[in-house]
Amino acid sequence: MVDGHHVDFSQRGSLLGLSISMRGYMAHVTQRVARARAALTKLYRFRSLDQNLKLHLVNALVILILTYPPIPTNAFSKTTVRRLQRVQNRVLRFTLSIRWDNFLTAESLHEEANVPALNIQIHQMASDIWRRMEDED
Repeated sequence: MVDGHHVDFSQRGSLLGLSISMRGYMAHVTQRVARARAALTKLYRFRSLDQNLKLHLVNALVILILTYPPIPTNAFSKTTVRRLQRVQNRVLRFTLSIRWDNFLTAESLHEEANVPALNIQIHQMASDIWRRMEDED
């Protein structure tokens, strides 16, 4: 009962952007990976742009998909974050115009693009939100 109304049981739901099912949040991660890959596919037509412009496009259209919502995403397991990180690495390869057969470490990709790893970025975003909430009581 919610406000006097009967609410039926549901196998799935969404709360502040986080998809939750009876089995947890894996459906959320799968959706985010699919949406980010689809957004990256749409950006391939801009592969001839300057690296800085591609980085701005990627940050605005792909990275936000992977990191939203930051607080629950910060609590994901290492394995789950690794799935999201693989997409970010693919995005950075596109941004830097690096072919798939050019074997660079993920760390060197992040250094060259001047972008932190996804787990660090999510942690920073979540920390900022917690700090703002604490400041505002």
